[in-house]
Amino acid sequence: MLKQSIMLGAAVTLLAVGAGSFARAGGAGDAQAGKAIVGENCGACHDGMMSMWQGKSAADIDGLIHQVVAGQAPHPKKLELTDAQMADVAAYWASAAGK
Repeated sequence: MLKQSIMLGAAVTLLAVGAGSFARAGGAGDAQAGKAIVGENCGACHDGMMSMWQGKSAADIDGLIHQVVAGQAPHPKKLELTDAQMADVAAYWASAAGK
């Protein structure tokens, strides 16, 4: 029973992330706007951590940010960002990491 619950939870998470990525696929973020958002909201902890995004696409990063904002991924600070802001941050981190 526990195994089924874990597998169901994983499937729901994958569907949610996939649906979110599909809904945002048409809109690319603005890296310059993302840089400002990171400076205001993320920089205190994540400044200088571009290596963690190495090899990740903006879509991958955007999916993770959406999980954090939705409370589905661990993060010490509650974040409130719009879809556009999340796409902007993802675009900035992806471009800064060289992807």
